[in-house]
Amino acid sequence: MDNAANECAKYADSNPDISGVGVRVSFYLQTFLLVLLVDRSWQNAPIALWTFIATSAGLVLAAIIIRDQLTLFQALQVSNLVWLANFGTFFALASYSRQKAASHKEK
Repeated sequence: MDNAANECAKYADSNPDISGVGVRVSFYLQTFLLVLLVDRSWQNAPIALWTFIATSAGLVLAAIIIRDQLTLFQALQVSNLVWLANFGTFFALASYSRQKAASHKEK
């Protein structure tokens, strides 16, 4: 019984490299700022977009490397952050395409 209680208590243990506060805050800020950047300065958006994609790929790669030690909670955190990154990337690309098309109409 004691072993089961310990396992239940450890379900939310988080690896700071995977689901730490810094990782989550950086993803939230990058998503928000990327969308703002595309609307404000769409010429500089591709660099920020590739940086965001690289950050997301780095998180997935870290999760794959330590998959044997990854708990369900950590795997869910990774999937939530990757979902957020995919949504932000899709939204930024859609906005980028709209901005680029509008600039071509002005010429």
